[in-house]
Amino acid sequence: MKAVLSDGTTVSAGGTVIGPKHQQKLVSINGYDVELAMADNFVVMVYQDRPGIVAVYGKAFAEAGINIAAMTIARQQEGGKALSVVTVDSPVDAEILEKLRVEIDADLMQSIAITEAY
Repeated sequence: MKAVLSDGTTVSAGGTVIGPKHQQKLVSINGYDVELAMADNFVVMVYQDRPGIVAVYGKAFAEAGINIAAMTIARQQEGGKALSVVTVDSPVDAEILEKLRVEIDADLMQSIAITEAY
């Protein structure tokens, strides 16, 4: 699936259905290979790949009482941009996302709530 947002940003995502229970999974986001089960709440971030990023957002979510249910990290090349997709048990406030965006110098920091049945 490919879409153009109101600000002109193009986004793409791919999915699949696997296994006898027909589990729906995300398998690509904007050209990054991922594997993550569909859920209600995600945080998607793109940043320069470097050590310590997972610790930064893990600590921020823990301090806010937000549980990480699953996550995947992908990159297209060593030392390039990385994509983290984090499944969380509850929505993340915009203030927390903005603080994280600044702290890790993210190109993208977006909360996604899936509101329709999957």
